[in-house]
Amino acid sequence: MRWLKRLLRRDDDELPADLQALAEQLGESSADAWLRTPGGIQHLSDLRRSGQLSAEGEEQIRLLQDEGLFPPDEADEHYQETEVNEKPSLRESTSNRGGRTLVVDPTASDAYQTISAAVADAGDGDTVSVHHGRYTESVVIHRAMSVIGDGKRETIVVEGREAPCFILDHATVRLANLTIEGGGPYANELSAAVLIKGGAPTLERLELRESHGIVVRDQAMPTIRGNIIRDGQGSGVSIGEGAGGTIEDNEIYGNAGGIMIADPGTSPTVRGNLISGGSFGVVVLTSAGGTIEDNQIYGNAHAGIMIADPGTSPTVRGNIIRDGQGSGVSIGEGAGGTIEDNEIYGNTSSGISISDPDTDPMVRGNIIRDGESSGVDITLLARGTIEDNEIYGNTGSGISIFNAGKSMVRRNIIRDGLAFGLHVAHSASRIEDNQIFGNAAGGISIYKPGNKTRLQRNLVRDNG
Repeated sequence: MRWLKRLLRRDDDELPADLQALAEQLGESSADAWLRTPGGIQHLSDLRRSGQLSAEGEEQIRLLQDEGLFPPDEADEHYQETEVNEKPSLRESTSNRGGRTLVVDPTASDAYQTISAAVADAGDGDTVSVHHGRYTESVVIHRAMSVIGDGKRETIVVEGREAPCFILDHATVRLANLTIEGGGPYANELSAAVLIKGGAPTLERLELRESHGIVVRDQAMPTIRGNIIRDGQGSGVSIGEGAGGTIEDNEIYGNAGGIMIADPGTSPTVRGNLISGGSFGVVVLTSAGGTIEDNQIYGNAHAGIMIADPGTSPTVRGNIIRDGQGSGVSIGEGAGGTIEDNEIYGNTSSGISISDPDTDPMVRGNIIRDGESSGVDITLLARGTIEDNEIYGNTGSGISIFNAGKSMVRRNIIRDGLAFGLHVAHSASRIEDNQIFGNAAGGISIYKPGNKTRLQRNLVRDNG
């Protein structure tokens, strides 16, 4: 948070809520890269206009002006557009924002023939405008620039065969309006369609197809927004090595997997995506975190969301997770996390599966309904807190606890299932303040030998 306070002219120690949230999300290590993104530059411009910038903030703007990323003072009307009456040359023109536009068009003799050639000539703040055609190349970008398709996206195709189509190497770059196919032939990050290594790039309005998707590494903080990522041989998006950023409003379908999040310190926000038709929807592994919210995850071959390994602790909230061939959410191998306010229904296995020693999530405020197995299944010495959920219409028991650790099950509504409301065996759990009614096989079933379950203040009525 110190980096943002240095830019502001403020005597107090408190930041406005929006700036405080921004500072906490980025941290010291990612702030410099973010300030070179369009969003960061606009934020500096807004702060300057409102008179909030400190002397250090003004110095930051001067540095960005030297790099061609911020408009000069005499032209700074905050990115107002002006009309250009004279048509510029096709190969290169100067934009009204100070940067150049370099045109790529294999049908024009006075334009660049490849994206790589235009990128090599481009400087910070320039735009590479790609006209229709099929480009077989691997483009490496180190600078702050834009590469944008000019025309219908489906007619502007970048194809990779031996390496990623784009390697964004600590670059604050914007990729937009391109179709990207293929990548390398290897079973690693070199097969990615787009490989992001550090920096804070923006990828939007792309279509990636029949590829190994987007791979994010090396503490990168990308924004991946509004893309179609489909029919790939790997995960649609794979995030690791302490990366973060925002993955939002994408359609991700038909891939070997949806979104993979791994490694300590990796903590992206995954929001508002449609994720379907893969082996899994979202997987979080190896001590990663992150926030997975407001997505629709459906029709996957295994778990909608899988969380595994000690130290793995994401927040999963507000999602619709439905119609999968496995559990809606599977938590195991010592993982934790918070699963809240989701609607989970129509899955072949349990709505939420919790298994393995030291696994201990918080599950609260969810609707878990109409599945072909239990609503919540706790087993294999796992434990958890299951509270304030509504669980109904499932083929198996509303909550099944078998050979499990000390779980807390409280204040749930468990109703109208085809088996028991609550089935407990070989456990020392606490069951309290639940409403259990309308279940076909009975309200609560407890297998006595070795069972130390405690029941308090539950309302159990009108069961079979």
